[in-house]
Amino acid sequence: MNPSTHRRSPIVVLVVWTAGLVVLAAGIAAVLAADLGAGPLDVVSTAVARLTGWPIGVPIMAINGALALAAWHLSGRVGAATVATALLLGPLIDLWLIAFASGPHVDSVRWAWVVLLVGVLLIGLGGAVQIASGWGPSPLDAFCVAVSERRWSLRRVRTGTEISFAAVGGLAGGALSVGTLVVALGVGPALAGWLRVVRRGPLAPPGPRPARRRPRRRVRRRPRRHPS
Repeated sequence: MNPSTHRRSPIVVLVVWTAGLVVLAAGIAAVLAADLGAGPLDVVSTAVARLTGWPIGVPIMAINGALALAAWHLSGRVGAATVATALLLGPLIDLWLIAFASGPHVDSVRWAWVVLLVGVLLIGLGGAVQIASGWGPSPLDAFCVAVSERRWSLRRVRTGTEISFAAVGGLAGGALSVGTLVVALGVGPALAGWLRVVRRGPLAPPGPRPARRRPRRRVRRRPRRHPS
């Protein structure tokens, strides 16, 4: 190991990643609580929850688990963060929904839009913090990267995956509405903006430590003797 390279400790990485996951779950729960349309990936989850009566965290956990397994089958990068996201994101969303339901309820379309936009910002912030932790990709990212390495570009795979989930979930009776489009178009810019903020702060990616400059020794020059 190069002593000049600075790396975060595993505890710091775990704490930062967990904080990002909690914020991400809060953002998804806020979008769901606004009831103006779920995110593209969560439209299927809302359809399954309505058909079965399960808490929405159960289908979210199942879908993320399926994406992680698909990425692993395609020899993609599946790490501890991928598995942890698949197991923890759904239950965290359920907890946030319970917290939102116990709070003050305002029956207003304007308030619902505020909650939706705050949810989009929180999703971007949570994703940015998770990326800054450097621990590993989410199940969706792992799946999209694994597929893109075989044939298509990552942007096309990501867009195609989200459109497919939204279409299937909408046909099955999921929460497909104008909010779905807002989430699809807003999360990307929110993530990019938060990444610029996060990388300038205390969560900036670690890198080589600046080398210490040794003080230069002053060399006394002897006066030149002119020939007489």
